[in-house]
Amino acid sequence: MARSSVAKVKKSVAVDQDQQLRMRMWLRLLTSTNVGLNWLRRSLRDEFGVTLPVFEMLMQIQRPPLGPTMGELSARLMVTKGHVSELVERLEAKGLVERQSNPNDGRLQLVYLTQEGKTLFDRVLPVHHARIGELLAGMDLASVEQLYELLGEFRASALAAENREAGVAPAIADGQPVRRRAKIKRN
Repeated sequence: MARSSVAKVKKSVAVDQDQQLRMRMWLRLLTSTNVGLNWLRRSLRDEFGVTLPVFEMLMQIQRPPLGPTMGELSARLMVTKGHVSELVERLEAKGLVERQSNPNDGRLQLVYLTQEGKTLFDRVLPVHHARIGELLAGMDLASVEQLYELLGEFRASALAAENREAGVAPAIADGQPVRRRAKIKRN
């Protein structure tokens, strides 16, 4: 076999091994996430009768700045406005949240936790934090920090890929690519 043919075969094998490693990493990331989320969902449901989406909504409503709009909640939770509206309506019916008209723009509704919603959130939050701690209990702090940094790199890579796919000019904030809506001008 000629030298160039051997080099091509070696390069092809290396590329294939790289791709296999990327796929194994992806599957491990998905599996780990699903295992953790399933356990957390069961825990919150069994202890408080709360679904994970409900807890996440309460957390985003409680997060400053208080009184987010439906659109802000949609962006924070990365779900559609329709999904946010449906969930807010259900939580309002349960007395956990209330909507108020924005005094500066009557077309917008601001969402707040009611006292009952705050009480529930205050009960669930420490348990949620404890469960996350339990999920990571098998890792030392240095490993958690390293994983945090690596996941930040992965997030930046994923956002850059999303921006390239959408034809969006990359934006950088704190050294990390962020989503932008402005299109790149194409000649």
